[in-house]
Amino acid sequence: MKPKVVRHLAECCRLIQQPGMHQNRNLAMTVMKSSFVGLFFLYFSSTVSGLGSVVSRGYWYSNIHYTWQEARSYCRSWNGDNDLATVYWQSDIEQQDMSIYNSWIGLHRETDANQALDGWTWPNGENLNFNAWDYGEPDWGQRCGYVNYNSKRLRSGDCENYFFFICDNLGFIPESKMWDEAKDYCQDKNRSLAKFTDIGDINSHVKKEDFPVWIGLYRDGETWRWSAGTSGYINWALGEPKNNSDCASVLSVSKQMAAQNCSHRFPFLCYWNNLVVIKENKTWEEALDHCRALHSPTHQQFRYDLISVQPEDYNKIMAVVTEASTEEVWTGLRFLAGKWLWVNGADMKFSNLAQCPPTVQRCGVLRKTSTHSIETRDCAERRNFVCYRK
Repeated sequence: MKPKVVRHLAECCRLIQQPGMHQNRNLAMTVMKSSFVGLFFLYFSSTVSGLGSVVSRGYWYSNIHYTWQEARSYCRSWNGDNDLATVYWQSDIEQQDMSIYNSWIGLHRETDANQALDGWTWPNGENLNFNAWDYGEPDWGQRCGYVNYNSKRLRSGDCENYFFFICDNLGFIPESKMWDEAKDYCQDKNRSLAKFTDIGDINSHVKKEDFPVWIGLYRDGETWRWSAGTSGYINWALGEPKNNSDCASVLSVSKQMAAQNCSHRFPFLCYWNNLVVIKENKTWEEALDHCRALHSPTHQQFRYDLISVQPEDYNKIMAVVTEASTEEVWTGLRFLAGKWLWVNGADMKFSNLAQCPPTVQRCGVLRKTSTHSIETRDCAERRNFVCYRK
């Protein structure tokens, strides 16, 4: 190893001594110092070389019906990195399957004079006379019935749950109500909650419907913002956003966005990623120390490091770089021991970096306006930086 380091140092020193370049001893000593710092990282880093992508991000859908704020709190409760979904590109939302949901129907159980629950009946008093129950159903402690749109089978549940519902001759109603509220809605329209005659009847009525799903977009004065603090992609449906609604949903089938009353209850889409933009101005080494000292507020076992960049992750990382308060952010790229490396041991796939850069160009940054490139800067400069959760 020692001859290899000396060769790197010699090559760098020869470059430094070329005409037109700085020829002072301090610069050469700085190169030497950087190389020994590099040996420290190479020998004592806890990471394993050959690490690929470190970016982890995705979405998950919940068919629980919450208000916008309740949905956001639910998403964030799972992990400090979770929030209501931010949409960065239309393809993000096109890939999400939001077809799993429940709808109240007219199936219910009344209580007799002794407050005991009778059998399952329809709004017209007819008994349920065919078996279309889902696996493990019904729960004989419940008294309200609904249909699950994934299995297309009947289930029983707490009448105070919030679901969509189906009215006879009106069809699917994409509003979230408890069973009694849904019954009253249908009756106000001179209809009743839906009655099915057999399994074929269920299959013909239960199909993929367009309904609102909460995302992290909300109105702040005259501006629409994302709850995670990032900049994202907005694709309003025709006639949207409505002036009297301050929270946004994405429609489950059309995948366009619509404004809703924040107190309404809908299913929701959570987003998670392991990238954190630190909006503090630090030198490169201070940024490295900061990342490695971070801990998740909900998961103390998580550890963080300065971000490494693989070409396939470039756009995902740049989507969060836009959150920074500086034009450029530090990454984990450093010139050490005569070569460029990621301090977490990740694969180096950028081949356009200077083989022996001047001492004021030995730390890597991403610039907000960059396009698939890493730029190099003086490690002593101060700027924001991006950490990732391991």
